[in-house]
Amino acid sequence: MTVRKATVLNALAVFVFGFSGLLLLTLGGEHGILSPREQAVGMLILVVLLCGLMLFLGRRLARKVRAAQGESQTDRDAAIRHRITARKVWIVILVLLLPVAIANGVARRALAPTVTGVAVSLFMIYVAAKDIRRLRGLR
Repeated sequence: MTVRKATVLNALAVFVFGFSGLLLLTLGGEHGILSPREQAVGMLILVVLLCGLMLFLGRRLARKVRAAQGESQTDRDAAIRHRITARKVWIVILVLLLPVAIANGVARRALAPTVTGVAVSLFMIYVAAKDIRRLRGLR
């Protein structure tokens, strides 16, 4: 099967799965089988499943394309440089927004959400820095 045909079939599968799930949830809510809360939770689960399915199919398709085309060393190096640059930009954005978030949390006197947000932001900075080291091969 060609890559183009696989792409079309994958897109069709995602569309059919998403539309049928949405249709079933809507009909269940319309006929009183599902409460509004159950319908909302079902739609959230459907969105998460669709994102996971698209991620899985996209990675599988990328592997097929790389195998069909063959990837040169310069393409790989350019992709790694692009990822490193993206991680550096992400770190800068997080560092710039951290004081704004802290000031907002202090102004609203919301200590627990502010501490949680700072911890998550610092963890994301740590993960991005660790990813940069991994991409550079420094470990």
